[in-house]
Amino acid sequence: ADALIEWRKELATNGIKVSINDLLSFVIAKTLVMQAKVNVTLDGSNIQHHNTANLCIAVATDDGLIAPVVMAANQHSVESLSKSIADIAQRAQSGKLKSSELTGGSFTLSNLGMYGIDGFQAIINPPQGAILAAGAVKEQVMAKDGKAVVKQCITMNLSCDHRIIDGADGAAFLQALKKNLDQPSSL
Repeated sequence: ADALIEWRKELATNGIKVSINDLLSFVIAKTLVMQAKVNVTLDGSNIQHHNTANLCIAVATDDGLIAPVVMAANQHSVESLSKSIADIAQRAQSGKLKSSELTGGSFTLSNLGMYGIDGFQAIINPPQGAILAAGAVKEQVMAKDGKAVVKQCITMNLSCDHRIIDGADGAAFLQALKKNLDQPSSL
């Protein structure tokens, strides 16, 4: 997560205030259109492929967890996506979402990092084919060139519906996501 944190600082110097969740959402949306085999839903017995990343963001409300969607999240700028996420989260918590904002998602991000949770398994929201669980950003000691270094890390777990997403395709998505997280500002 070091690159995400640096990018967040860089954006802040330009007056753009975003969260790690916003940046993670942006990178996920861009990666979903690059790894189209994971950007799918199940329609009856047919696999529906999506040209845009219709990204659901899990939001805790007094009535339970819901996952409103930001349509075509991959077409947003970082700042625009951040505003859209803040808007749907606020309206979800106040019970003011339209029913249309709860359908049409192709992928969900569930992030419990703000609760200090390191890692967890998330349950797929049908008819979507996958959900990504993200934990808190934590310092970890890692080896680099034979020396101990401290890195900011996020634990992520991808759950896939293997009826429509092959495990190898899920792994390719995670590999591309890691690469994009290491160079997020290039997106």
